Amino acid sequence: MNHSELRVDEIRAYKQEWEGFVNEAKQTRPNILAVLNVYGTYEQIHSFRLLFQNSEGHIFLERLYHILDEPLDKGVDRCMSELEWLGPNITLALVDAPLPVEYCPCCEKSLANKVNLDVAEKILAR
Repeated sequence: MNHSELRVDEIRAYKQEWEGFVNEAKQTRPNILAVLNVYGTYEQIHSFRLLFQNSEGHIFLERLYHILDEPLDKGVDRCMSELEWLGPNITLALVDAPLPVEYCPCCEKSLANKVNLDVAEKILAR
């Protein structure tokens, strides 16, 4: 959807949602989980995606870091800097195994792999 197709009240609702997300991210114990998906193999990482979700599974923000755009170490540094900037107390969860390159969201349009609700609540309950 293009932003020019949105009505004023829809833009206002998205803005309020974003501001709520940013405020929650700055809390001491935010109800936000950062999830890192890696695409490729253990030997060769193709890309990785960082998404921010709440315990209900709503995704607020996604970022994609592709090895064709920058060296892997620079992408990891940028990813961690972004996480720190949004909220230093956000818990980071890693998907336990790399996903096939065919699921890379910039090469093929795949859906985000988020943490299921029960696991997210358990992680965030720390």
